[in-house]
Amino acid sequence: MRGNGFEEKATATDASNITFDYTPTASVEIKIKVTATVGGEDLMAETSHEIYIVEETVVAALPSGLMKGINYHADDATKATLVLEAPHKDFVYVTGEFNDWNLAHPDYQMKKTPDGELFWLELTGLESGMEYIFQYQVN
Repeated sequence: MRGNGFEEKATATDASNITFDYTPTASVEIKIKVTATVGGEDLMAETSHEIYIVEETVVAALPSGLMKGINYHADDATKATLVLEAPHKDFVYVTGEFNDWNLAHPDYQMKKTPDGELFWLELTGLESGMEYIFQYQVN
């Protein structure tokens, strides 16, 4: 580890290019820091990248009684099921206040109906009566 929690992955001397191959196995936010010494002066650049590994979409029948949109559960005010019409799409994620806007988290990847027309996801642990802002990440 180098300063600020960065780990040195590659070095080069008298070079105009440097490479490092990185193959993620899970969704991750990475920070990249590049330091170059030119004419005795340290030049630095930092950037952050989010890398998302998309899981294979689970195919499952839509539970009975659900309609497109937000479905509230009369028997449990802490649950809601979202149903989105998105034909011919590969995957859909839900992100919002209830998961700190965490994109592409496997727990928030929607299931696809066998006909490929609808995506659905049951959300649990919601606060009864609270309005949540959310959006769909569709591909």
